[in-house]
Amino acid sequence: MRQIKVLDPQTANQIAAGEVVERPVSVVKELVENSIDAGATRIKVSLREGGLKMIQVGDNGYGMTPSDMLMAPKRHATSKIESAEDLNRLHTLGFRGEALPSIAAVSKLTITSRLEGSYVGWQTAIEDGTINEPVETGCPSGTIVRVEDLFYNTPARKKFLKSANTELGHVSDMIGRMILSHPNIAFELEHEEKNILKSPGTGDLAQAVFAVYGGDVARKMNEINYHGEEKIFGFVSRPELTRSTRHYYNFFVNGRYVRSSELAAILEEAFYTRIPAKRYPVAVVHFTLDPQAFDVNVHPTKLEIKFRNPSVLKSSFLR
Repeated sequence: MRQIKVLDPQTANQIAAGEVVERPVSVVKELVENSIDAGATRIKVSLREGGLKMIQVGDNGYGMTPSDMLMAPKRHATSKIESAEDLNRLHTLGFRGEALPSIAAVSKLTITSRLEGSYVGWQTAIEDGTINEPVETGCPSGTIVRVEDLFYNTPARKKFLKSANTELGHVSDMIGRMILSHPNIAFELEHEEKNILKSPGTGDLAQAVFAVYGGDVARKMNEINYHGEEKIFGFVSRPELTRSTRHYYNFFVNGRYVRSSELAAILEEAFYTRIPAKRYPVAVVHFTLDPQAFDVNVHPTKLEIKFRNPSVLKSSFLR
């Protein structure tokens, strides 16, 4: 029988990374959410080989100090919470820094950042668990995180990834949902230096829908707007516009895209008898709720959500 022992930090980090970093889209999601939480109004995502070779996320957010850059890649480092009680009243998308050690454990990571008003930026590189001392560099205000050679040190994971086009499709889909969830932020996605998606960032949700789905879809959407104890607003397609899958259900709770069988059921009840069987509407619906009305910690990536009282949402949504 083998002796039980504690794993070295690098191996433990690579195992833990599997919970956060499954493929390039996982990396992009975590980094873009960090940019949003840092107050960015412009976010640019650049990819090479669908993100397999390189992922770069640049923003014009708050920026980081050299000490922040040394602290952020450490496990359980965060600026979002101070105690377990804070988990029940989260207003941010993630814990800044919490994803970085997982990403750094399976890639070559570089962080470049400059605080607004500062005359100099800083850069640090993390590789094989070592965080290098930040060095001065010229850069725009904000933060640029560059991830290269994803899974270079865990080839068993890399072989399960799909083609570059497939991985790009996953990233494009996710950025589209980011555009719909944050119409006040100008997003840009480029692959091999070619533009894939771009949004104006004006705050107009209708323009965001146009940027993601095009004019044919945008012109066949009806606006919904309910203000009560909950705030529900967005766009739902007219009965003549349907799709063959639920892939076009876009539900956002306090700015976060979520999957919810409860919300899907409510939407489909609203369309009952109005559209053919096995056809589904296009929906871009935002819900603004008290953070204590739902739990986002039921899934490791916070993609699924559990409502404490879904019947209240149903009565509001079906008005």
